[in-house]
Amino acid sequence: MIYQLKITLKYIKPPIWRRVEVRDSMTFYDLHRIIQNSFDWEDYHLHSFDIKRSAGTSTNHLITIGPMNQEKNQVFSFGFGYDYDEKKVILKEIFQNEKDRVLYVYDFGDNWEHDIVLEKIIPEENDIFYPRCTKVMRLAPEEDSRGESIFDDVVIKEIDGKSLMNEINQSLANEFENWLPQSFENYDDDWSELLDLAEEFKKLQPWKWMDDDQIYCRQRSRNRGINLLLCNGRGWDGIWSCRFYW
Repeated sequence: MIYQLKITLKYIKPPIWRRVEVRDSMTFYDLHRIIQNSFDWEDYHLHSFDIKRSAGTSTNHLITIGPMNQEKNQVFSFGFGYDYDEKKVILKEIFQNEKDRVLYVYDFGDNWEHDIVLEKIIPEENDIFYPRCTKVMRLAPEEDSRGESIFDDVVIKEIDGKSLMNEINQSLANEFENWLPQSFENYDDDWSELLDLAEEFKKLQPWKWMDDDQIYCRQRSRNRGINLLLCNGRGWDGIWSCRFYW
């Protein structure tokens, strides 16, 4: 399914916002990239996602999503850990009902807060490239300009919204040209373990003793909480196999 999101830069008048359409199978890391391109940020600074409302229920405590420190294998920000890794959390795990809401904070110095609201859940259209921007309202501030917006009178320029939207969509097309769903992009098979399982299966030779109404299954847990169930069965036309992930 496709999520229609409205992303509004908070505490700025007149309002600055973007409306985008994204696949529900994208990760929060993908959403981070979409916001960066849509607001013309330069991704120089740290960022985080704070869950405000999920599955129609407001959260009563802080739940954060952020980038992973690959060296220490933990999520972090100035020594404060996030709850979840943005590259492993799928949008539909958090955004489940219309009006669900997440706060995206970019640049912990300037503290640009973006209010993200799920407006609609709509079917995917053929021949449409996702993600895409469908409406824009005003230019975003320049990078590292928070002090100016606080202490000086900053004029928010009116712009040709259609031209800016086209520029954003071209940027998104370049950014996500080779995008794959998280399950394909981040799933790394352990080939050594896979070969061991294949050898074990070969030694058991279940096709010699299985009846037509029997199924041979092998379950194993994967990293990131993913489980894999391998199933084999015997039918009139030979041996069949399948995999289930959850």
